[in-house]
Amino acid sequence: MSTLINPKQRLDILPFAPQKKTSDFGWSSVQVEDYKYLPPSDLNLPPMTHHILAFHYKPPTGLLKHYCADQHTTLQLNPRDITYVPAFADNGWKFANSMPNCMHILIEHRFLMQFALEAFDIDVTRIQFVDTPQIQDKQLQAFALLFQAEVDNGCQTGALYVESLTTALASYLLTYYTTSQLPKPSHTSNLSHQQLKQTLDYIHSRLKSTITLQQLADNIHLSTFHFSRQFKQVMGVSPYHYWQRVRLEAIQRELIQRPNDPIYQIAQEFGFNSPAYFTQQFRQMFGISPTQYRQRNA
Repeated sequence: MSTLINPKQRLDILPFAPQKKTSDFGWSSVQVEDYKYLPPSDLNLPPMTHHILAFHYKPPTGLLKHYCADQHTTLQLNPRDITYVPAFADNGWKFANSMPNCMHILIEHRFLMQFALEAFDIDVTRIQFVDTPQIQDKQLQAFALLFQAEVDNGCQTGALYVESLTTALASYLLTYYTTSQLPKPSHTSNLSHQQLKQTLDYIHSRLKSTITLQQLADNIHLSTFHFSRQFKQVMGVSPYHYWQRVRLEAIQRELIQRPNDPIYQIAQEFGFNSPAYFTQQFRQMFGISPTQYRQRNA
């Protein structure tokens, strides 16, 4: 097997650079790279430490020749096709015409294996991922579009959201893109009353701080997978959506209690660094803009 490369080393090899990449934002187990108008290319790449999901949201005119682990394929891409390349596989890409738009999602193999142990309680040496050159999978497309939206908004949503999305993607890949029939996830018990209280206290005490899924899980000594699953069973929403809601409700109160302070200054205190994104999230939650809310409750 060739020497494994990581996402940073891969960028050094590629003859073109992504227009946007999430390595600039400190993401850990997953990276996203958005490429625009790639020139005709003939690439031969060594195996990676990460799995690649290439989302061809504006495919090229003409054929793409692709190989992965000695399997060669020639295909005509369709809108929203996905090419999946597992970790540890040599792979090549050849396209004679320019490729307008393609987004790569890179998910760390080590993270997938740790997740498999936690979620399915199985011997991870049994797991073999299946390379798939052309996929029309609505759920994978939905994941890709959510990651794309996060990149497009400047990664404003935060670590808790990204970790939750990555966990869901890991579960999907392990369930549908391996050769093994995985068991149902183990450990279905709910959070205890004390665990739930401890979690909610932790969230409410940090509404003006960045929190991560790992922090919430570590706080009550659970894996991230079991914490996320059990929290949603009890609360009816994911940890991210609960945290987002209580932050916005806290800002609601501040808008009335501090009528002379600028709205954006208050939003910034709670971690919203983009006025447009904050207004969008506030309106989506309450059906009204922050300015209208303050005016109505003056």
